[in-house]
Amino acid sequence: GCGSPAAAQRQHGGRRGGVRGRRPGALGLRQPTTPRGRPSLVARHADPDEAIILSTVRNHPDDPRRIDRLLAALPQPNLDAVRAVTGDWRVEWDSSLLARSKAKRLLNSICPELPRGLVEVHSTYNRLYDNTYQWVVGFMVPGTERVDAAVVLSGPYKQGQGKSGGFDLELTDVRAVTADSNADESKALLFSIGLGSFLNSRQIGNDGPIHVDLRYVGQDTSVQVDEGGNILVLTRSKIPYILD
Repeated sequence: GCGSPAAAQRQHGGRRGGVRGRRPGALGLRQPTTPRGRPSLVARHADPDEAIILSTVRNHPDDPRRIDRLLAALPQPNLDAVRAVTGDWRVEWDSSLLARSKAKRLLNSICPELPRGLVEVHSTYNRLYDNTYQWVVGFMVPGTERVDAAVVLSGPYKQGQGKSGGFDLELTDVRAVTADSNADESKALLFSIGLGSFLNSRQIGNDGPIHVDLRYVGQDTSVQVDEGGNILVLTRSKIPYILD
């Protein structure tokens, strides 16, 4: 799978059959961060709802009905939810992937403009900041497990219309980025699989806005549902790739 936008770790079909490869959607709480990835100076304590959500997706990752019942009972986000969800997030649970934490994929199934190289997706993130949405797909190449990199699908987002709230996004660009811990090796990896030319952002085709509902937004946990019904549970996290 490719995940979702909130399903690019999995090719996710929504009501637009032609964008299956362009929809963005692993467990472990990280230190809260600001939109630029620096540790937050604000002390955070998970509220009871956040603790229950994370416990459920960790202990029952293959039981989507249980998780769906839990999410249905959560309080609805307020009108400030889109502003509250600004920042960096790691996908902890993806209803399209269930318990699978890693998945081998061809790069061009994540985004058709990418080459066909085989990679192993191990984590996904999203960043909402400065009116730009970024869906980050972290991967390794089989046989080189100690080095990783990522591809980033990005584009503008804005507050959604109507009672459901949430936000609307368009994925308009793709690029490859290096890991922040071993950038030189990561860059060499990108060139070895044909992604060197994607270190500069490239425009991609898209079929217009994708709507994402915010089912829950806590201090450190959020639940996003894309228009195809794919559910993502996310926690605030540093994104370990060089995005700026």
